[in-house]
Amino acid sequence: MILLQNDSYICTKEFQPTKMQRVITVIVLLYLALATDVMSAQSDQAVAPDTIIKKSGVPIVGRVEGKTQFEVLVRIPGSKDLQRVNNSVIKEIRYGNGTIEIVEAKTGQMSKEQMQGKKKGKDWTDVLVANEGSDLSGFTEKGEIEVRYDATRMNMSNSELERNGIILLRKKAASMGGSVIKVTSKNITREYGSFPSITMKAMVYGTE
Repeated sequence: MILLQNDSYICTKEFQPTKMQRVITVIVLLYLALATDVMSAQSDQAVAPDTIIKKSGVPIVGRVEGKTQFEVLVRIPGSKDLQRVNNSVIKEIRYGNGTIEIVEAKTGQMSKEQMQGKKKGKDWTDVLVANEGSDLSGFTEKGEIEVRYDATRMNMSNSELERNGIILLRKKAASMGGSVIKVTSKNITREYGSFPSITMKAMVYGTE
């Protein structure tokens, strides 16, 4: 019902959405919820997965969720449960950011294969990246190296910068006959209007 008062129209009946309008509203809400889930899934997929390499050579691809003195907890894509992998069967862990962790044997020493190192002239992908707790007593220091990586786009993430920096370190270490590198420092620079960059230093180790 509409009443005329002071040259103005006043609607005395509250707006009531029709059945079709309610259906459309529900459909829109469901679409937004689905789009959010898809975007979230795409975001997760954009992050490079971790890979556990067993001593048998069999890879386990997933996301490392935790580590203990005896095992590694990894979440396999599509699974809600964590998988436990004993350290005794693991050779190394290759993280999505490019870092490679050498898993030590139960005695706290590296395996015989790791102690032998890599020969000169091998591909840079054979150069291992030691973590902070790795035992490098079987290797000799060959010197410290430094690299700088300049991003190819302004929104490159820190993890991407570090991954590319580590690749440059491994290539430089391979050129001097190194077997293992251990990152000693890293510095990321981000300036307004400029592409970010990272400067990294690492100690190179070898068996010769």
